[in-house]
Amino acid sequence: MRSINFVVLGEQTIANDFGKKGTVTDLTVYDRKESDIIRTWVVPNGFPEKIQPLLQAINISEYVIFYVASLDRYTGEQILALDMLKKKDGIISYSYEVDENRLNSMIKGTVLQNYKKVNSPDIKEELTNFLPILNDGAVQIVVDHCFDVKGVGTVVLGKVLQGTVNQYDNLKHLPSGVDVMVKSIQMHDDDVKQAVCPARVGLSLKGIKPDEVGRGDI
Repeated sequence: MRSINFVVLGEQTIANDFGKKGTVTDLTVYDRKESDIIRTWVVPNGFPEKIQPLLQAINISEYVIFYVASLDRYTGEQILALDMLKKKDGIISYSYEVDENRLNSMIKGTVLQNYKKVNSPDIKEELTNFLPILNDGAVQIVVDHCFDVKGVGTVVLGKVLQGTVNQYDNLKHLPSGVDVMVKSIQMHDDDVKQAVCPARVGLSLKGIKPDEVGRGDI
């Protein structure tokens, strides 16, 4: 099963058209399974109240969908964040109220100047042109949510940054250094035996408590 992850910026409500809404905190996750590909869209709905959800959503995504509805300070902050984190691949669209010349001026000299400009009705079709990005090596998983599930125990949600995670793998939690075992793996609510980068996964873990795991942990 292959995976592709997008961050949705600007007008966040467009994500409702892309997939099924899942986890909702200061990050909201949508996903859709088609054939052998799971596409996931992460929305930093905790922004602009807090900057952290914006940076975290960008960090756990390979591609960007930026729908600009207004040219305000928050649009500027998102442009700066994308450029700082060097997110070079994405599409940009904008509403008819947005002055194209002003927008071009704002993104000039940033990674966004190379994004493909797409009319808003064509965004969904354009998503099929983005391909999975593989990253081999020792498995690394970045956590964005952690729960205590009754009858299951510690469950983390996150993205496989590198390598492949298998059921019953023995891993090390960082920064604590605690050894943990992967009891089970889910992708798109389906139980699987393994997940390959850049899959979004739910992992049931043995050897660590939920309050010992935080967002950004590996």
